[in-house]
Amino acid sequence: MGIHALLSLTNLAANQLLVIDKNGNIAIINAGEAVPEGAIILDPNSNNLMPEQEPLPVAQLVDAEGNAQPITDDIEQILAALEEGADPTALGEEFATAAGGSTGSALSAAFTIERDGTETLASTRFDTSGFEAIGLSRTQSLSLLNLLQAPNVPVLPEEPTVILAITVDAPDNTNDTTPTITGTTNAVPGSTVTLVVTDANGTQQTLTATVQPDGGYSVDVTTPLAEGSYQVTASVTDPAGNTGTASDKGSVDVTAPVITVDAPDNTNDTTPTITGTTDAPAGSIVTLLVTDTDGNEQTLTATVQPDGSYSVDVTTPLAEGNYKVDASVTDTAGNTGTASDKGSVDVTAPVITVDAPDNTNDTTPTITGKTDAAEGSTVIIVVTDAKGDKQELIVTVDKDGNYSVDVTTPLAEGDYQVTASVTDLAGNTGTAIDNGSVDVTAPVITVDAPDNTNDTTPTITGTTDAPAGSIVTLIVTDTDGNQQTLTATVQPDGSYSVDVTTPLAEGNYKVDARVTDPAGNTGTASDKGCVDLTAPVITVDAPDNTNDTTPTITGTTDAPAGSTVTLVVTDADGNKQILTATVQPDGSYSVDVTTPLAEGSYQVTASVTDPAGNTGTASDDGSVDITPPELGIKLDADITADDIINVDEAGQQISVSGTVTGEFKAGDIVTLTVNGKPYTGPVGADGRFTILVAGSDLVADADKTIDASVTTTDTAGNSTTATDTEGYSVDVTPPAATITLDANITADDVINATEAGQQIPVTGSVGGDVKVGDTVTLTVNGKTFTGLVLADKTFSINVPGSDLVADADKTIDAKVTTTDAAGNSTTATDTEGYSVDVTPPAATITLDANITADDVINATEA
Repeated sequence: MGIHALLSLTNLAANQLLVIDKNGNIAIINAGEAVPEGAIILDPNSNNLMPEQEPLPVAQLVDAEGNAQPITDDIEQILAALEEGADPTALGEEFATAAGGSTGSALSAAFTIERDGTETLASTRFDTSGFEAIGLSRTQSLSLLNLLQAPNVPVLPEEPTVILAITVDAPDNTNDTTPTITGTTNAVPGSTVTLVVTDANGTQQTLTATVQPDGGYSVDVTTPLAEGSYQVTASVTDPAGNTGTASDKGSVDVTAPVITVDAPDNTNDTTPTITGTTDAPAGSIVTLLVTDTDGNEQTLTATVQPDGSYSVDVTTPLAEGNYKVDASVTDTAGNTGTASDKGSVDVTAPVITVDAPDNTNDTTPTITGKTDAAEGSTVIIVVTDAKGDKQELIVTVDKDGNYSVDVTTPLAEGDYQVTASVTDLAGNTGTAIDNGSVDVTAPVITVDAPDNTNDTTPTITGTTDAPAGSIVTLIVTDTDGNQQTLTATVQPDGSYSVDVTTPLAEGNYKVDARVTDPAGNTGTASDKGCVDLTAPVITVDAPDNTNDTTPTITGTTDAPAGSTVTLVVTDADGNKQILTATVQPDGSYSVDVTTPLAEGSYQVTASVTDPAGNTGTASDDGSVDITPPELGIKLDADITADDIINVDEAGQQISVSGTVTGEFKAGDIVTLTVNGKPYTGPVGADGRFTILVAGSDLVADADKTIDASVTTTDTAGNSTTATDTEGYSVDVTPPAATITLDANITADDVINATEAGQQIPVTGSVGGDVKVGDTVTLTVNGKTFTGLVLADKTFSINVPGSDLVADADKTIDAKVTTTDAAGNSTTATDTEGYSVDVTPPAATITLDANITADDVINATEA
């Protein structure tokens, strides 16, 4: 019968296949099931064996000339015996000699049947080892032969060969202890499927289900299964007694996941971070219900991390007070674990007071205060005295809410400030501030002796915190040691002043002042001044040979820092402008000209007056040059010999040269721009330059043009930039090339012993852009042999037969290289194998023992 007839008899369901295992057994499997090792699949949709997809054989009988012959009675008997299950090795006794011999064909090759008369061959369109040529074992070949050996016998649907198939699905990872078992089968609808369910404790129960019209079935487990893995074995039997079975494993999980939750307690964060852990799988979602002290609820979700932790921030701020968090998580089996925790929010800062003693002569006063913070809380006190010096004190709140602490480092005289702060357990901080004062010294006094004055009887001034009306006494000593005593009265604003009565000598002088307060404390102060009657020294520098029409004028002076220098600038056209500059601490000054100067010489006159009123002057000449230098640049015409970048040059550095002319300087930098990238190089003393440019950038440049520029600057700072461009071409497309060796290097493509001693012409042809005269290279036995391409694009190269014999892999390697006008080269290759047989055939000859009856030539025989 045919493959389709065979498969139709099996009543295959959708997605089912017929297989023959390595032992020749025939079975049905479902699509997706593992195929037994060595099995052959019969595809119901084609006449193919899978997976090799070889055509199915068609059996017929032919004679030696290939003419179809009727199947003889002998062969029919053989096939009938095989069909009835007879042992093929035991058939030799039943049949007389028949067609046989070394060229006979047999499906199993298990025995030989000899035959008288003309030999016939059973043609099956495969080699004489039967179906083994398409991957079947001999046993499988016989099984398939049994299925196919009667192609003309009609198929009777009343006697189908049915192979039952069934699948079963046991739910996995479920918390349902009575899960629904489902499956499919090709059994007749209404058939009964029997299922044996064995749970993790080994307890078994037997269930039955009815096959539905679509081939499906389902049934609920009746007795709850123990937690853990369970197995289901399903079987179905058709009316003919054929049974199909299948099994599957599932699992029951009724244990809820463990979860913990942590709600931060006593925190001032109204959106605290809720954290926890769980043994639920990573990626599970934890649901958290947060309820604050006002009853407000919010639901949050968090994702379980690989380490089992989770965290989420509260989104809506919680009311101050206690709050509760309920957390839940459900595992993949549907079991839910829960946990809860309580926390509290406190955002009210504690109340605190502080007392800093006022108007005290105790430089380490006792700081006291009170707070409603808990007993044992820490109060931090920062004391800042009149000098800005700070010290930090730590004190603990007692059971009555009081605290006190002595200042440790003596305070400077004057006002001081105390800042006290206390933080409760929730992190809220309360603060309080108080000011105090310390007075333990004599009144403060200052004195100011004018410095750098040309007044020999200067006014001495000062201030004091002594009461208004107090008398200040001043002793003035000049550079010659002459002394005079002066007195002044303190004004309501604390100031005082008095003129020196006797003129002071030029130079430094000193003033000592003192004042006594009503308590008898005396404060003193002193200052130095100087009398200066000498004019300051000044210099000025006007930049020469500059292209800056508003140059910077600089200079130095011994006038005090901050003094003002006045400069009058007169240009080549006689235009004047007045500038001012401030003397720096190092005695220097500088200022930019504001109105541009005319080209040519200009003059600057500078003057400065010191604090004493003495004036010094200086002048200088400069010049302005704003004419730029002349400059030119020219790129050489060709950047390569042919001004074309080929594929080899694209991978090289290409020298681009040119000449700079005009008022350039050796070392000026030339910039080439190619493909948006700059390449630079210096100009030589002769004006020539050479710069290496990447060939790849020359190829990639959009307009295939080199942009060159050079800038030079003269001594005055005037710059000129010259530019040039130079185009070029790019050809990086290699020529096309092919080479083909002729199939046979000799008439039979075999090197024999005679040819091994000759020169063997190896021929072939080339194609593409390969040119006449290009060189073809053959490699044989590690040696190269060359020849030229002929006008008809063929070649012929003699190779010693000995090298062809000695070549290890008996393969000729050929190549040809051609180069186009731009210098791009392509190499084409080909190989051709051949055989070697240099062993002469064996030969013997034997003369019969007697050349005549008596091995003697007599007269007659002569």
